[in-house]
Amino acid sequence: LFVAATPRARRAIARSIHAIEWRRDATTPLPLLSPLSDISPEYEAELKVDILVRTSRQEWPESVRFVFFQMLRICKAMGEQPHPKFIAQLLHDADARNAVLPHVAAPDLRDFLEKVDKLLRPQTIEAVERRIAIEFAYPPVYLSTFLPHEEIVRRNVPTDARIVLADCGSTDLPPSIGMARANLLATDAFLSATRRDPAIPLTIFLEEALLLLANAPGLLSRVLDALRVLRSTNTAVMFATQAVDALPKSAVRELITNTGVLTAFQSRA
Repeated sequence: LFVAATPRARRAIARSIHAIEWRRDATTPLPLLSPLSDISPEYEAELKVDILVRTSRQEWPESVRFVFFQMLRICKAMGEQPHPKFIAQLLHDADARNAVLPHVAAPDLRDFLEKVDKLLRPQTIEAVERRIAIEFAYPPVYLSTFLPHEEIVRRNVPTDARIVLADCGSTDLPPSIGMARANLLATDAFLSATRRDPAIPLTIFLEEALLLLANAPGLLSRVLDALRVLRSTNTAVMFATQAVDALPKSAVRELITNTGVLTAFQSRA
């Protein structure tokens, strides 16, 4: 279809498809914090922290997790992404924190910024910086996460495309990093699905759904919650998996209860 199309039709097709990939030679911009999200900064920060912590190969003590949560809230207030250099400035430079204060409305977050030196030990600050550096160390992830939104718009990235295809199983990413990206994308998709215009149909397709949901309890809970209301938003969800044994029986029962069509294929040796 694409090869046979006219140049104008090709441009329209290209604009209608958004392919998300992480490769050594090319990567797709995918900010950690969505500039277009319509949920509260606190809710988005908690969701993103939970996803990264659950899929990380590192241990995240509660104190480190809390500081990262606060950093994400500050980033949302500033319209920034959690770039390691920006986080380092906030944690070490009082002038940088003072410059941020006029943009922060939440009283508890303002209080946190004003008392960072008293609240946080040097070991905690070092632990936060180390974990952020490791999470975003892979060049494809680093490049896709920290490209400014204005630059994404300037490059005509089709973020509003009707078809979005994400390759989270790229061999250029460690499995844990790919799992985190799949979780982030699925979470954003299910959250936006409950707030969208029901006049336009939407289909969410999760390939290897068992692998994703079995290793992401938080996402499984969000999926089950969303399935109860998605019919009213003209949204369909398709799960492709080889088995459901690894999921809790209660989750399997709820998935089947909210499933309209089951299609099974038998593999023969």
